[in-house]
Amino acid sequence: MKFNSDNIIIIMNKFKVIIFYIFPLHFISSIMFKISRIEEKTIKNILIRLYIYIFDIKLDEYKLKYVFQYDSLNAFFTRELD
Repeated sequence: MKFNSDNIIIIMNKFKVIIFYIFPLHFISSIMFKISRIEEKTIKNILIRLYIYIFDIKLDEYKLKYVFQYDSLNAFFTRELD
């Protein structure tokens, strides 16, 4: 299988279905809450870059233009517009 954006989306959708089938929603929410508040520089930058890639976000539309300027993934979710 060749990896392109369409294949990655298909794989991610299958992964999400499996996760929601196996684990209770409260557990998933709890894990996502913790992940979104990680402030360790390397991990949070990877998470934010992954989010930007998956959802095709343009940082030039926001007040903070660089990934390293955000304290966590949660701070990126609640970013200000320029």
